[in-house]
Amino acid sequence: MMNFKKLIEERNTITIVLFILLFCALCPYLYLAKFAHPISDDYCYTLLGLKENYLETAINEYFRWNGRYLSNLLVVLNPMVWDNYNFIMGHF
Repeated sequence: MMNFKKLIEERNTITIVLFILLFCALCPYLYLAKFAHPISDDYCYTLLGLKENYLETAINEYFRWNGRYLSNLLVVLNPMVWDNYNFIMGHF
C-alpha cells in the first residue's frame, strides 16, 4: 500500500505535466491571435457594447439573433470595448 505523501507527490507531478502540455498546446493559438484583426460585425458588436447595457444586449442577441448566450456575451465584451487607445474611432 502506497503511503499518502507519495500519492500526493505523484498527483502533483501529473498536474504539473498536464499544465505544461496544455500551455504547449495553446502556444500556437496565442501566436496566431496576433494576426486576427477585427472586421465588419466586430465593430457592430463593439458599438453595441459601448452604447447599451451588456446584459441586455446579450439577452437581445440571444432571443432575436442566434440563440447562443455565452458567445453573445463574449462578443459584446470584446477587447475593443475595453481599449484605452480609442481603437474604434481610429479605424472609422
